[in-house]
Amino acid sequence: MRILIVDIDSLRPDHLGCYGYERDTSPTIDAVADAGVRFEECYASDTPCLPSRTALATCRFGAKTGVVTHFGDGQRYDDPGDGHDPDPERNLGFRQLLEHGIHTATITSFAQRHLAYHFTGSFQEHVQPSAMSGLVADEDAGDVTPVAADWLERHADEDDWLLHVNYWDAHHPYSGIGPFVDAVRESGPPASWPDQVAIDAQRGVTGPRTADLWPTPEAYDNPTFDPLYEDWSFPDDIPDRETVEHLLDGYDAGIRKVDAEVGKLLAVLEREGIREETAVVITGDHGEAFGEHGIYAEHALAHAACQRVPLVVSWPGVTDGNAGSVDEFVHQFDLVPTICELCGVPVPERWDADAFTPALFG
Repeated sequence: MRILIVDIDSLRPDHLGCYGYERDTSPTIDAVADAGVRFEECYASDTPCLPSRTALATCRFGAKTGVVTHFGDGQRYDDPGDGHDPDPERNLGFRQLLEHGIHTATITSFAQRHLAYHFTGSFQEHVQPSAMSGLVADEDAGDVTPVAADWLERHADEDDWLLHVNYWDAHHPYSGIGPFVDAVRESGPPASWPDQVAIDAQRGVTGPRTADLWPTPEAYDNPTFDPLYEDWSFPDDIPDRETVEHLLDGYDAGIRKVDAEVGKLLAVLEREGIREETAVVITGDHGEAFGEHGIYAEHALAHAACQRVPLVVSWPGVTDGNAGSVDEFVHQFDLVPTICELCGVPVPERWDADAFTPALFG
């Protein structure tokens, strides 16, 4: 089996056409959803980025791995096992596939950005697409796609592989979105909430990236952060609906930019003659707040806006004839045991994740 997982940072499902959004942000993703199964109630077990992808890579809750935040003791992974011996019943998620004959590879700078060695430890092959991994804006989709396309071309004649590709362009500050802004603006209105009444009610709410404290204290007059805001500058505060729509335009254009890159990957599969025999999964690590709890373009809060993520699965021979939506609750990290079951790989007993395989069969 060939499996392509597209992992898009900060992606809210309700900003995708296949989840009902009015704007045309995601024509490629929508087409994959039309041919597959779309999960309406998929939630990341842990957020934001580091806890979420740690959960995906370990199939265990952050309370058990120790990774529950980005900083301090809460970012440190508690390695299962005794000394240098891993625990086979708590094996790393993608490593379980690797140990049963599936070539696993990831194209991402995530492990370097968050010092998450356990994430890349799941994969046989780790490709960092850009040497500039310290700041989100330095890893453009234009760095990622050529590397991913090359990998797909080189492995097209092989079987039993899984490629994980990570995009960051929907994450603020929406760098390099210029060519996509007009397209999303012309396709329909942005999300209608928060309206001016809600924005006015947020006055006095404090905390990073709230209406009265944007973007964060350390970002002001800080040369390290200045380059991040050159392409799509943000206001010093959020005084009105017009300013919110500016942020939503940037976010939606970032999604449209990534969607175009996903289209390029699918085009490679088509050229190589393997599109119809490659499983395609599209998901994200967390969502993004746009006014929830007064917070904007940020994802460090336990709210549906941040916890709910898209999950679209198109699996040849499985979702064929079973395309549609699933309303039952699933965790995003349930994806890995599902892949194990479909590939005939045993699922470790001490994983917290549960396979949602029956949903794919209708």
